[in-house]
Amino acid sequence: MPYSIRAEQIEARLSSGPLTAQQIAAALGLRPLCAHRTLRRMLDERRIRIAGRSERDDVRGPKPILYGAAE
Repeated sequence: MPYSIRAEQIEARLSSGPLTAQQIAAALGLRPLCAHRTLRRMLDERRIRIAGRSERDDVRGPKPILYGAAE
C-alpha cells in the first residue's frame, strides 16, 4: 500500500482523537514497524503532531507516545 494512502487513513483515525502507534497499527491492520515508519515520516512532514504520552499505569518503562492530528 502506498505511503499516501496509509497517511490518509492515519489522518482519518486521528481526527477522532490521539492514538498510540500500536492502536493505529491494530486499527489499520499494519505491522507495528510499518506504522512507526509512516508516523515518523508524517511527523517530519508536519502532517501529524505528538499529543503527549499515554497515562496507562500498566505499561512498564516509558509511556507510549500519543499521536494527534496536526493543528
